[in-house]
Amino acid sequence: MVGQYLSGYVFAQITGFLVGVLSSATLIFLLYYLVKPRLKISKAIAKIETGGAIWYAFKLVNRGLFFPVFDVQLELEYCKTTHVLDKANRSSHVLRLQRPRLLAIPHRDKKDPHLLHAVIIFTQEYDLNAILVDPSAYLVLTVVARHGFSGTTQVLSQKFSHASIQRGMFEPGDHYGIIKPDE
Repeated sequence: MVGQYLSGYVFAQITGFLVGVLSSATLIFLLYYLVKPRLKISKAIAKIETGGAIWYAFKLVNRGLFFPVFDVQLELEYCKTTHVLDKANRSSHVLRLQRPRLLAIPHRDKKDPHLLHAVIIFTQEYDLNAILVDPSAYLVLTVVARHGFSGTTQVLSQKFSHASIQRGMFEPGDHYGIIKPDE
């Protein structure tokens, strides 16, 4: 009788411990998954020709449903691969963006008529078409952002080649397509 009681007690304790560990791990995973920044960079560069000036645009979208992202820092690098003694080296330098830092990007809200969760970043100082003609050259846009609730940081980057440049402007909102100009 005492043996059955002890074995049932031990089983209940072990089961309770395992359920507690499993539920804690599930909660931590869900919190980590739900409260991290959800930014996405377009895979294309929009080339906009207006008034004799040429602008190049990159699109960044906050796909988070409940919280904004803060302290958004952007860096555009021109990179070129060179080969020395059968080894590849990467040389790079930073290209200037119009707004390399954003204070915040709001969360996605279906009621927002201005679609503020989608941001377009421009550069005008460089002819990216001419820079990327070399097949060993490419651009890397790196974004660092902090989640508005948890403070967790996301670092993401997107690589662009000459084929990434398309004439036109980005579609509004969550879409990454490019609307071609009337020719």
